Amino acid sequence: MPDKQAENRNPDGTFKPGICPNPGGRPKGSVSLKTKLRALLTESAGGGKDYADALVQKTLKDALSGDAQARKLVWEYIEGKPTQQLEHSGGLTIVDLVRDAEASD
Repeated sequence: MPDKQAENRNPDGTFKPGICPNPGGRPKGSVSLKTKLRALLTESAGGGKDYADALVQKTLKDALSGDAQARKLVWEYIEGKPTQQLEHSGGLTIVDLVRDAEASD
């Protein structure tokens, strides 16, 4: 880390009190991409539908016609992503890790 950055940060990498990494902040009136996309999706796509409806119908049509990615997308929105079991071969458990972390505080 360059010297100027090092002197503005605590040993754990966080900024020291009173130091602002972005003093100008986000420009006033700026709009996020998410906000812009949501606004566009509510516009009319013709035929009495908005773009969001048209997008959902197209995705469902693709899923039903055999598009594996569209099927996966639809299924994950309906049921959520499947959980994945994790295994470890170490002797520590989550209880041990939490206890150790609390002891070091």
